[in-house]
Amino acid sequence: MDDADHAKRLLDDELLQRVLNNMVSDLQLRWLQTDPADTDLREQLYYELQGVKKFGESLKTFYDRGLFMQKKR
Repeated sequence: MDDADHAKRLLDDELLQRVLNNMVSDLQLRWLQTDPADTDLREQLYYELQGVKKFGESLKTFYDRGLFMQKKR
């Protein structure tokens, strides 16, 4: 199994997608509930949210690159 196949399997995994979506929702809610003056916590939550989103984007990138390489062959 190559990286693209593995990434596709993870992208199609319902549990993983539910976990990622729950993490995004939780982080957004926690950020909304913080005091605007609590900049340290707000920044921490923001960066955690960006990390979760980046993980999903990275899986999609691995999949897309694999499709591109297969079409090149």
